[in-house]
Amino acid sequence: MLVEVAKRFAGGCVMVYRKTGEDSAAFLGTGFLVDEKGYILTCAHILNPTDDLVIAKATTENGYAKIDLDGRFQASAVRLHQYDPCSDIALLKFVTQHVVSVAQILFGSADEVSIGTSVGYLGYPFGDRLCVVSSMSAVVSAKIIDSNGVKMIQIDNMCHEGNSGGPLINLRTGLIIGIISGRLNPFQAAPSVFVGNRPVGVETNIGYAAAIEHALPLLESEGLDSKYGK
Repeated sequence: MLVEVAKRFAGGCVMVYRKTGEDSAAFLGTGFLVDEKGYILTCAHILNPTDDLVIAKATTENGYAKIDLDGRFQASAVRLHQYDPCSDIALLKFVTQHVVSVAQILFGSADEVSIGTSVGYLGYPFGDRLCVVSSMSAVVSAKIIDSNGVKMIQIDNMCHEGNSGGPLINLRTGLIIGIISGRLNPFQAAPSVFVGNRPVGVETNIGYAAAIEHALPLLESEGLDSKYGK
């Protein structure tokens, strides 16, 4: 099932960068296309609202990708349209018109996903070094509500920082149910706890994602069809 999910979504996954100079940029994380008008969902915590943003897409051919950082990508400028730091979700859009293809029904229901459901997620875990979209699988291990009232999906696999902003997909339905936020740090509220020179908890093999339901109001505020199904 992950094979079909990778075929369907890999082409819409992009790398998000912050421009640092005329010909330089710093990798921030992953995003994914959600509308034919050129809108892209990602997570908010990787962005500063004042950033000068561009996106790029690596090859998604079903073969070996060459590790070569020079001259591979055609970057496209994007603008931040919606920003919700509480739910850790942001909506970007191409500055110039782009022709993209997006499925008519794209989003499923995180509310209806059961514990133990098999899921897949795509992104660029090491987009600053290995710029190739990667497909990974996991199981929904818990559903939680954080201190801000945000519904979160916990998965039993680590999500590297570069995966942040990528889609979490229900492998049974083939629909997106969440947006990857990163790996779980149970001591995030106590950053002064260290072992040696490393903060405790950052190496957990647990990932989490914001429920896709939190993204729907951002799309609707732009007048977009939410492409929501069950």
